[in-house]
Amino acid sequence: MGRATKLRDLIGMIKDKASISKAALLSKPNTLSLHLAVLRATTHAPSTPPEDTHLHALLSLGDASRTTASALVESLMARLCRTRDAAVALKCLLTIHHVIKRGPFILQDQLSVFSGFRRPQLPQPLRLQRLRHRRHVGPLRLG
Repeated sequence: MGRATKLRDLIGMIKDKASISKAALLSKPNTLSLHLAVLRATTHAPSTPPEDTHLHALLSLGDASRTTASALVESLMARLCRTRDAAVALKCLLTIHHVIKRGPFILQDQLSVFSGFRRPQLPQPLRLQRLRHRRHVGPLRLG
């Protein structure tokens, strides 16, 4: 069991590095820092919550302008909608919670605007059947 856990953690670290590399290659220069901040706050490490430094960086980036806040919310929601990892989804939800509780008004406003519109390119958020827990082969069961 110990080897499987170490292997899963290693795979999660590799996925995080691959996501950061992909964002560095494919993101526009003006949104690169936003994408990297979201990826660093929502890593695959299952036993650690998002670090306060990464959350603070996200909140400070969202305070810049309305377009920056919109891009940040779009990146965060895309991460939530596309992930299949329960730990990443939970960290995205915790990050959204921090935005609602401690975020600047512009970021909170963009979050409410984003939730009002359906994005056809993104899958439906929070479909729990898609999420897989690291310790189980089947889908994540709640309740």
